[in-house]
Amino acid sequence: MRLLTLIRHAQFDHAGGGHGDKERLLDEAGRREVTEMGQRLQQVGFEPDLVLTSSVARAVETARALVRELGLSESLIERHDVLHHASIQEMVESVRRIDSTRHREVAMVGHHPGITAFAGFLTDGRVKAIPYCGVIRMELEIDRWSEIRRGRALHYYLDVPESS
Repeated sequence: MRLLTLIRHAQFDHAGGGHGDKERLLDEAGRREVTEMGQRLQQVGFEPDLVLTSSVARAVETARALVRELGLSESLIERHDVLHHASIQEMVESVRRIDSTRHREVAMVGHHPGITAFAGFLTDGRVKAIPYCGVIRMELEIDRWSEIRRGRALHYYLDVPESS
């Protein structure tokens, strides 16, 4: 078994504050969402040994804030450019490259619609939407990350911020 947690980045400043799309940071609501979800994840024993994130500022900020809230090291975070506009296949390939000897519980911070589509892929279509800072934790019926494929989520739960 492997544990995979998919997280949609928190709410961000849509106006951009003069920044382009990739540089937009979380807004106040987004920062509150990350704090709330970090506390709730801590209560259920969430402790990833690797956090993959899109390299876009709002996703990186979400990943950093979550690991800080959990009391974990930011060294667990790996940025992946491909996760910004990733297809399901690109997400599958990102997961398949994870070293199974070193990582058992992995988190991935990404964007809509990709992160939602990937959750649907792994749950055989049972997940239809993930709101800002929504978290889906899945127990996957695999021994190695390279075995990931459609419908491998045995058990999962979706948790969303109170503001959603």
